[in-house]
Amino acid sequence: IWQDAGMVAGTANAPAAPARPWLGARTDREGEVEFLGSWSPATHWQLAEHRVVGGDCVLPGTGHLELMTAAVQAVADTPCVTLQRVEFLSPLVFPRDAERQVAVLVRRVREGFEVSVHSAPVGENELHQRTTHARAVGVATTQGVDLVDIAAWRREATAVAPANSDQGRHVAFGPRWQCIQAVHTGPAVAVGDLQLPAPFVADLAAHALHPAL
Repeated sequence: IWQDAGMVAGTANAPAAPARPWLGARTDREGEVEFLGSWSPATHWQLAEHRVVGGDCVLPGTGHLELMTAAVQAVADTPCVTLQRVEFLSPLVFPRDAERQVAVLVRRVREGFEVSVHSAPVGENELHQRTTHARAVGVATTQGVDLVDIAAWRREATAVAPANSDQGRHVAFGPRWQCIQAVHTGPAVAVGDLQLPAPFVADLAAHALHPAL
């Protein structure tokens, strides 16, 4: 479920500013921008629909990618952002469904923007009380970045595979995650077709980089 590092491109077509309301309140400080909001399974489907079997809700890795991408989009004032050197450092867990303060910090650096996700229990939001969960370097571009040749992947992936996720043994996914339409594999590639269930298509207006997709 969790990987040490990776690279992903977020090229949402929605306008970059103003920031998405779900990022939280924005505070601009010298050399840094913070987005701070209150999160809990009772208020955020990203958590309620991503619960460890027999345990607590955890923000999915894709949720961290969405938070970091949206924050850099807002600060850089562009919808085209590439995340590089992505690191997942610790799971963002909500023990017993308790509310937590979630902060996304963005700092401008030479190669772009350092962006990181942090959290703390409500009432304990001093910097030394926060846990760092994920970080990356965001690079703003004037247009989208193509990382792979999808058409070539499809030509290679000709074998039909089961359209389900083995992660279901570990995570109790909610209805938004019931989105796998088809899976095809090849010698060195796997291609999945995902479609958000109809009742949740409206999510895309606010979540262009949708955590369930």
